[in-house]
Amino acid sequence: MRRNCKMATILLKALTFIVVFALGYALKKKGLFGPKDYNVLKKVMVNVTLPCSVLSAFGGFENNLVLYLVCLLGLGCNIILVFVGYIMSRKKDNPTKAFYMICTGDYNIGAFAMPFAQQFFGPIGVMTTAMFDMGNALMCNGGSYMLTSSMIEVENGEKVTIKDMLKKLFSSVPFCTYVLVLILGFLSIKIPTQLTDFIKPAANAHSFVSMFMVGLMLEINIEKSVIAEVMKVLSLRYVMAAIFAAIFLFVLPFEGEIRRALAVVAFAPLSIIGSTFTEKAGGSPVQASLGVSISILCSVVIMTIMVIGLGVGA
Repeated sequence: MRRNCKMATILLKALTFIVVFALGYALKKKGLFGPKDYNVLKKVMVNVTLPCSVLSAFGGFENNLVLYLVCLLGLGCNIILVFVGYIMSRKKDNPTKAFYMICTGDYNIGAFAMPFAQQFFGPIGVMTTAMFDMGNALMCNGGSYMLTSSMIEVENGEKVTIKDMLKKLFSSVPFCTYVLVLILGFLSIKIPTQLTDFIKPAANAHSFVSMFMVGLMLEINIEKSVIAEVMKVLSLRYVMAAIFAAIFLFVLPFEGEIRRALAVVAFAPLSIIGSTFTEKAGGSPVQASLGVSISILCSVVIMTIMVIGLGVGA
């Protein structure tokens, strides 16, 4: 009976995610929201609810070397995926290589994986996801593009320097929040309870705001001329996600909740920023955008199945 109740609770939480996601998409299709209206929620999510959810989770943070290692995992997984994308596209033209390399890597963490962590894993899951995203952010905000452009010839590509990447990172409120909590944790400075209590309503709103926003962003326009390569990249991405998840679950010597959170994060969809950098590298923005949209649909199903299979969140 207790097991059945726990499973029912998990299913209800997962169903809530899917309903909010579907609601955003349906209301856009009905014309209640325009194609660019998601930008308002994006600003709220990036500048308010995501930083608040991270600060709230780090309220009881204790200096933990494992979480610093998770940051390196986020960076390492991205680098591995860029190289895998290069290997799998080595016989293709440079624009296609750029698409493979940039879109095989880079995770959508803040708007997608973070709500799952917040809902199903609690503070330790949010901390784990935030640290993974810190390493991921280095690649999403120019690192993958820089690595790609150093390995293939990018025709008419814009040059992105380390200075440009750092400027973009430190103008990002979530990234600055990650850095702040890391510094506070390293110095063993606790975030005041009064502050975490004050921001709790905004933190609790993150899951709804993020999933509704993702629903508004979703746009499926299947073009037969590009679908084949998109499906190859997504297949490659999810095969690698399964490998990473298995390593996280069965190899890493971390505590169980951290390992489970990482396994779910491994299946996060493609980064939205990836389509911009794909275009800069000479690849097809149409392929990249389609890949992002399909990966969102795939990830919402896979990550839901993952949390149910791992038996967390009740």
